[in-house]
Amino acid sequence: MAESLARDRLSFTPDQLSQLNEQIEAGDLGPVLRIYEEEMRSPLRSAITGNLVRALLIQIQKTKVRVSLRNRT
Repeated sequence: MAESLARDRLSFTPDQLSQLNEQIEAGDLGPVLRIYEEEMRSPLRSAITGNLVRALLIQIQKTKVRVSLRNRT
């Protein structure tokens, strides 16, 4: 989900997408958070285009993964 958002919104190259995957696995959602912050500047327009919802769902998904990993240990 984060890959498609970065590809659509940031025009990431394949190398940048693989680097993004490594960052996300390490817990860094910086690029996604920047998109979310930009979309929050005009939430109505962003909600209609779907970009705000996509960025929010990525954050929720990452939080869910972190919680499940903490519960395993």
